[in-house]
Amino acid sequence: MMNRAQSAFEEVLAAMKQPDSQLLKREPKVKSLVVDIVRLVEKARLPESWPIETYPDNYEKIHPSDHELWVQLMMEAALQDDEFAGCLCFLRGTGCTLEHSKDYGYAIRPVIGDNGWSSQQEYDQEKQPLQKYEKSLLILLKKLSMDHLVQGKLGE
Repeated sequence: MMNRAQSAFEEVLAAMKQPDSQLLKREPKVKSLVVDIVRLVEKARLPESWPIETYPDNYEKIHPSDHELWVQLMMEAALQDDEFAGCLCFLRGTGCTLEHSKDYGYAIRPVIGDNGWSSQQEYDQEKQPLQKYEKSLLILLKKLSMDHLVQGKLGE
């Protein structure tokens, strides 16, 4: 059983690194099961062995409706690169929301003013590190939309 489990997890982890994975397209529930397993394992760990890098949603209390989307987006970004996830975490924590986009599935929108950025210029300056992840981000935003579309249809 151990060999089968190891083989299956290796295949799933490899598939999660490829946005157009056929495995995840055929079986979209696989990814949500992996998320559940990760959360259970992390919850079961002793606090002293928890991972140092975490990506909390510090804007959840202000804008809770897109919390699950941000959690998924940051987790998927972290699978690609810690800096990528860190950039997203910073933007969200300072004041960003995810909104539906006809072109990209979802789009990151800054909150300007109270509980957000002081100006569009400040946001534009602070999001500069994300430029090197632009292609990956667009793929993840589209994938996020597809995942939630599939979950919505299956959950009806």
